Amino acid sequence: MNPESRLSIKNLTRFLGSLIIILTLILASLPGITSKPNFNPPGIERIIKLHPTDDVSAPSKTYHASYRFISFDAEDTHVHRAFLKFHLPPIPPAPIMTKISLRMYQTNWDRDPRKTEIRIIENDEWEEEEITWKNQPESGETLATFKTHKGRNKWLEITSDNLTKAITRESRRDKVISLLIREADETSPKTDMCEVASKDHPDNSKWPHIKITYSFPPRKNNSNRTPNDRESRNNLSSSFIQLDRADLSGRILLPRARLFLL
Repeated sequence: MNPESRLSIKNLTRFLGSLIIILTLILASLPGITSKPNFNPPGIERIIKLHPTDDVSAPSKTYHASYRFISFDAEDTHVHRAFLKFHLPPIPPAPIMTKISLRMYQTNWDRDPRKTEIRIIENDEWEEEEITWKNQPESGETLATFKTHKGRNKWLEITSDNLTKAITRESRRDKVISLLIREADETSPKTDMCEVASKDHPDNSKWPHIKITYSFPPRKNNSNRTPNDRESRNNLSSSFIQLDRADLSGRILLPRARLFLL
């Protein structure tokens, strides 16, 4: 084979290699050819549990308190109010929120169930080590009401439309929500405290937490989806990857370029 023929074959090989790379890049950029791992399969419920960063009781009179518990009640000698602060992840609008609730493990209360309120606190600039009855932050609207259990060692689970809306709203604003828990009627004294486990309890399975249950809606047909739909879902996926890594299944479809020489 003469040198000119060898040079032509070498140039042809380089050209074909470059052509394959170009075709691969073009195919990879087309919608539907590649797909990202499916971190959020539709229809599967996910659960997020958020523990408080601060939780404390503020008594109307000084008393010796245990950091393992927080209390909310009106005793015959003084009143207790509980304050909880949660840092929230961003909650995009697309997922279907099945349920958002506040759960607390009641450790002590032997009297009849008492009506109790959960109120929002607009000012989140407080810390558990510094809060007192005199400097306690003001509370706003009542988000939910519930009754304590008669007995001990039972879970309280509180949910309401207003509580769900407030948590979702704050997750998109400053990503912090503060809650006040107090008896609805603090003028009726009792003899026992109503206590729940705090985040400092040695058994972390009893810590108070916000429980968020959500799922993603079914996907649209690819033929009807627009670039905006795809971009929106990709943004949602990236928002939730850090919240829940329970299911990292999914395939990455690599593009294939075939070159036919006729």
